[in-house]
Amino acid sequence: MNKLTALHHKLCEEDPEYLKYVTAKNDSEAVEGSLLFDTYHAAEILRRADASLSTLKLAHIADVLLVLLGRKGPTPQEQQEIQQARMEYHGFDASDMRRLKKLLPKTQ
Repeated sequence: MNKLTALHHKLCEEDPEYLKYVTAKNDSEAVEGSLLFDTYHAAEILRRADASLSTLKLAHIADVLLVLLGRKGPTPQEQQEIQQARMEYHGFDASDMRRLKKLLPKTQ
């Protein structure tokens, strides 16, 4: 993590392409229209910038970046609300979701 943090600070000063992916504060400011996609692109740039990081998975690098940049994903409650809004948008109401959940097998 210390190595990634140091490289992040170095690239912020030296690489304008990297900087554009890490400066947005919300999706409307993001280069790709999403902070998560911008974080993924920044993780790719970090991995290419240092050969010793080439064996790290992008997901792990992106997780460190999310912490460094303060870009945390939605909470479980927010994820549930987002999913419900998506279902309602596509014509399902909450009672349909409850019935579907009863029919689906339980996951451990």
